[in-house]
Amino acid sequence: MKTRDRIGTVLALAAKAMAILALTAASATAQTIVYQDNYDNDGIGTNTGIGGGAVSINTSPVSVEWAIGGWIDDGNLTYDPASTSWGGTSGGSYSLNSFSMPGGFKLEVTYEAVSSLCRFTMGLMEEAGAEDRTAYAALATSGTTSYKGIYFNAFAYDSQDRFPNAPGLQLADGSAVIQLSDAQIRDTGVHTLVLEVDAESNWSYSIDGAPATTGTIAGGFDLTKRYRFITRNQTKVLNNIRSVTLTSSGPADANLPDVDAGVDMVTWSGQPVAMDPNVVNNDTQVPQRPLSYLWTAEPNGIGDPNLEVEISGADTENATVTVTKAEPTGDVTVVEMTLAVTLEGKDPVTDTMTIDVYDDACVAALDLGLAELDPTDIDGDCRTAFTDLALLALTWLDDYSLTGPVAK
Repeated sequence: MKTRDRIGTVLALAAKAMAILALTAASATAQTIVYQDNYDNDGIGTNTGIGGGAVSINTSPVSVEWAIGGWIDDGNLTYDPASTSWGGTSGGSYSLNSFSMPGGFKLEVTYEAVSSLCRFTMGLMEEAGAEDRTAYAALATSGTTSYKGIYFNAFAYDSQDRFPNAPGLQLADGSAVIQLSDAQIRDTGVHTLVLEVDAESNWSYSIDGAPATTGTIAGGFDLTKRYRFITRNQTKVLNNIRSVTLTSSGPADANLPDVDAGVDMVTWSGQPVAMDPNVVNNDTQVPQRPLSYLWTAEPNGIGDPNLEVEISGADTENATVTVTKAEPTGDVTVVEMTLAVTLEGKDPVTDTMTIDVYDDACVAALDLGLAELDPTDIDGDCRTAFTDLALLALTWLDDYSLTGPVAK
C-alpha cells in the first residue's frame, strides 16, 4: 500500500471513530425540560406547565411576601407596582422549586421591556435554602452579595448610580458581580433570550436569534448545585415575562422512564381525543418506584375566550382531550400536548405531540384529502340529504341559458 493510501485510510478510520464517539456522547446525554411556564392568569404560585409555581418577594423588608405590588400572573409574569412605597418599586420573584442541571442548561425567556428607565433582570440563582429571600433581595438592592448565579440585565438604569452592574450578561460569584458581556442589548419591546452554559463552563447567549455571543467562565460555573429561575424589577414599570423554559443537560439516568407522548392527531371541535402514549418504567429499584403523570396543553389560540381545552384525567397516562371552538374559525387550531412523567425523587421527563382541531368533521376530511365534495352535496356538509334537495328545488327548472346574442 502506498504511503498516500495509508494516510487516507488512517484519516478515514479516524473520522469514523470520531463520529462514533460523538454519537456515543450524544446518547449518554439527556435533554430534559425541568421548568416551563407560559403563564395563564391563574396566580403566580400556580404553574400548569412543568416545575411548579413561583413567589413574589419584597426587597424592603426582605422577609415579607408582597401584600400589594410585586410580580403577578395576569397572563404574563408582570411586575405590578401597585404599592406607592419604595417597596412597590423594587422587587423580584423566584421559582418555588430549584432544579438540578449537572451537565449544563439552556434557559429560554421571552420578555417585554416596557421602558429603559428601569432595572429588569432574569436568570438563575443558586439555591440558598431558607436564605433564598435574603440572598435574592440583597442582589436586588446592592449588586454585590453572597448570592451566586448567572443572569441577564435587559436594562440596568439607576438614577443614583448605586449599582455597579450594567446591561448584558452578568455572573455573581459569591463576592462580586462580573460583567461577562454587553455585546447583545435590545431596546424596549418583546424579545427572546437564549442563555446556555455547558459542563465545561462555556457560556453563550443570544437575543432574538442573533449569532450567539460566547465565552468561558473563569473559575468555572458550579453545576453540582441546584438553581432557581429568578426575575427582578426596579422602578414602576410594567415589565413582564411572556414565557420561560429551562432545559437541563446531563448524563442519561438509566432509571428514568422512556416517554413517547404518542402520534400527532387530527380531530374537530368538540370531538374528544384519547391520548395513547408509550411510557416505560426503567427503574431498577425493587420494588419499582411509581411514575406520576401530568398532561398540559398549549393551543395556538391560548387566551382566546372562544377556545376551550378540557383535559380529563390530566394526571393519568391515558388522558382525554376535548377542544371546543365557540365559533368556527375557518382554519385549523393546533394544540400542543406535553406529557411530563416523573419517577419518584427525579426530575420529570417530557415529550410532546400535537392535535390539529378543525371546525367540523367535514372540513377535516376534505382538508386531509380523505373525502371529495360530491356535486350533489350542494350545502357542502359531506353528505347528500334532504337539505340539498331543498336547495335544488329553489332553482328547479331555472333556465340560465342565453335567450339571444350578446355583445362580446
